[in-house]
Amino acid sequence: MMSSDGRQCVKFTQFRTATESAISNSNAAVFWNAGNVTKTYGSTVSTLFVEANLNGCNRQSGNCGTYVDVGGARGYDFTYQYNNWYPSGTITVVGLMEVTTLGAGNHAITAGWAHNNSDTGRPFAYFCGGDGRDDGRRYQQTAVIHVWEVLL
Repeated sequence: MMSSDGRQCVKFTQFRTATESAISNSNAAVFWNAGNVTKTYGSTVSTLFVEANLNGCNRQSGNCGTYVDVGGARGYDFTYQYNNWYPSGTITVVGLMEVTTLGAGNHAITAGWAHNNSDTGRPFAYFCGGDGRDDGRRYQQTAVIHVWEVLL
């Protein structure tokens, strides 16, 4: 696959979950250990593009430092979309990041939040809220992270 600027995608990895979990109301926590992505080339040869679509319910705070971490490189650039009403409403957190510093090998991917100060708050109370949670019309939610390794 070629990008519009002529760079080649050498690997695509997808992480997906529909497992519901309640998350704490602290100033920092990981709510998804997605797994490991294997990067084929070093940082001078390729880069990673990461797209995350994280769903939850019982929306809480859209200003809590939601991140995706890939091998220690964190991206905080996320957009929040709220649906429905509080407290049972759903929230979708969507972000895109480029990771330029990682070498070849396995790199853990996690999603969570970390406040810039000591405040508490979380993006939602339930990650991947389950069927009918707080509203019988709700289907099971799914979260997904896509990772593309692209040659420089």
